Amino acid sequence: MCVFNLQSYDNVESSVRKAAVFCMVALHQPVGEELQPHLEGLNGSKLKLLNLYIKRAQAQKEQSAPVSPRLATPL
Repeated sequence: MCVFNLQSYDNVESSVRKAAVFCMVALHQPVGEELQPHLEGLNGSKLKLLNLYIKRAQAQKEQSAPVSPRLATPL
């Protein structure tokens, strides 16, 4: 699966590259850092962009996490 995504990340069509990035971000969520060895074929700028999307997805997931009523601050 990762080989296919890495090949798609080099596609001439930007929509295919974008879909490959989103797929790798989705794979990273359950797998975590175990995905890293499979990304060795990416050049620096592509890896940096992928890591940016991963961090954004993690931040978005944390913001949408339910808050315990005990932890909520009164207004």
